[in-house]
Amino acid sequence: MSPRVVNLVPFISRRSGGLGPAVMESVAAQRRLGLDAHVVTVADEFVAADAAGFGIPYDALPPSWPRAVGYARTLLPHLLASPRPDVVHSHGMWQYTCLAALRLSDRLKVPAVVSPHGMLEPWAWRHRAWKKRPAWALWERRRLQHAAVVVATSALEADHLRLVGLKGPIAAIPLGVHLPALTDPKPGNDPRIALFLSRIHPKKGLLTLVEAVAELRPEGWRFVIAGPSEGGHTDEVKAAVRKAGLTDLFSFPGPVYGDDKWRLHRAADLFVLPTFSENFGLVIPEALACEVPVLTTTGTPWHTLAEHGCGWWVEPTVAALGQALATATQLPPEALREMGRRGRALVAEAYSWEAAAAQTIALYEWLLGRQPQPAFVR
Repeated sequence: MSPRVVNLVPFISRRSGGLGPAVMESVAAQRRLGLDAHVVTVADEFVAADAAGFGIPYDALPPSWPRAVGYARTLLPHLLASPRPDVVHSHGMWQYTCLAALRLSDRLKVPAVVSPHGMLEPWAWRHRAWKKRPAWALWERRRLQHAAVVVATSALEADHLRLVGLKGPIAAIPLGVHLPALTDPKPGNDPRIALFLSRIHPKKGLLTLVEAVAELRPEGWRFVIAGPSEGGHTDEVKAAVRKAGLTDLFSFPGPVYGDDKWRLHRAADLFVLPTFSENFGLVIPEALACEVPVLTTTGTPWHTLAEHGCGWWVEPTVAALGQALATATQLPPEALREMGRRGRALVAEAYSWEAAAAQTIALYEWLLGRQPQPAFVR
């Protein structure tokens, strides 16, 4: 009999950035493989529209004040009144859903699985630490210590989880990626397009990118910076662009979702993620899936880009980014397209949602004593 797993996630809409869609994709793949997996979240104005495409059931409970921490006073009563789960899996950090997962696991005496999704990475932990320390002291430290297993999305994240004192089992299970159908030929752009598509947040290193572009000023290229702004950081990046005299080279189309996101990827010649810290960096395999080579930093776990000839993996400094950009922007279009084709082949082989779902199911079965310990658990 398939175990029943309840997944708690603060938000599953665009409000969550990449967290909610990643959880929904993962649960959808698990259900296709026969797992009795469910999602419980806090409702917002986008939830119905953004969750519709996943085709899986979910419970979205009305928010209560303070909404910013994902609080819903009916959440725990709803969970306790629902059919008893065999495993409680909570996603993210610092939100009320995390505390509710801890209480539910305590009450029902069932195994708890925790997926921080990069929110304990060194850069993320230091950023606005004053807001996180109360939650760490009140429940997050105990939630992680109480967990039967903590799930990392890469070996790098697993190493970083040890740095915060976790001594229990850690499973390294990468996220998956859809391979979009590439029905249209890749356009020949003039000027050519270097794309950033992610949250516009200080940790993403966009100010470093602007400085590197200002020194290089690659001829025949423009830079598209797409994504939702966090804390007004888009205005800071635009100000840096204006100060450097680069307004003709940069554009800011704002957030893009769904088919528009995939079209923007497909139209790009190069994807750039100059980030200081990523536990996985889902936008990287998404770009590769669209046959776009990637230039990113050692703040991500994507050293395989250079190994497979589909991108660059460099230090998050102006000098290193500038050198890699100089190389990438001088390559002929067909050379970049060939790198992109190698990247898509890598994603198809190693990063399917079905493979991630199969590993996650094996993890649950091990926790319930039905299978031996998987090799990806350490």
